[in-house]
Amino acid sequence: LISTSANLSGTPTPKHFDEIAPVILQKVDYVVNLHRKSISEKTSKIIRWSKENGIEIIRD
Repeated sequence: LISTSANLSGTPTPKHFDEIAPVILQKVDYVVNLHRKSISEKTSKIIRWSKENGIEIIRD
């Protein structure tokens, strides 16, 4: 999940990496070290990939 998806239910959507709740960052497997200082106004995409089904777009 990247910033706009990384919010707890009922909390504002983070627009900057530093606004992501620490509890979310502690639970993920990996955080991409890219554009951490950027501010995003654009919603994110969620894509699932598996060997069985390939690419599945969850949210575009």
